[in-house]
Amino acid sequence: QAQAGWLQHDFGHLSVFSKSRWNHWVHKFVIGHLKGAPASWWNHLHFQHHAKPNCFRKDPDVNMHPLFFALGKTLSVELGVQKKKFMPYNHQHKYFFIIGPPALVPLYFQWYIFYFVVQRKQWV
Repeated sequence: QAQAGWLQHDFGHLSVFSKSRWNHWVHKFVIGHLKGAPASWWNHLHFQHHAKPNCFRKDPDVNMHPLFFALGKTLSVELGVQKKKFMPYNHQHKYFFIIGPPALVPLYFQWYIFYFVVQRKQWV
C-alpha cells in the first residue's frame, strides 16, 4: 500500500511518463483500483497542500487536531501576534509513529475518502 501510495503520488505529479495523459490514466488506475480512492480526492488535497504547505487550517495534511501534531506551544496568542502561520513541530518526532499510523490512515483518510466520494458523487 505504501509503494502504491508513492507510485500514485508520482503519477499525480505527472512525473513518470513524458505525456501527461498517460500519467493521468495510470494515476487514476493506481489510486482507484489499488488504493481505493478517487484520483480527484488526492488532487483536491494535494493542490491545497502545495498552495499552503504546513499552514494549520489551510494544509489538509496537517489539518487535524493540534494536540496530535503540536505538543509544544500550540497556536498561542504569541504565535498570532508574530503572524506565524505554521504549526510548531518541535515534539512531533517523539510521538508521531505511535499516534500517526493508527489515527491518520484508518481514521482520518478513510473517513475523508468516504465523505468526499459521497459529497462529490465520485463513485469510480
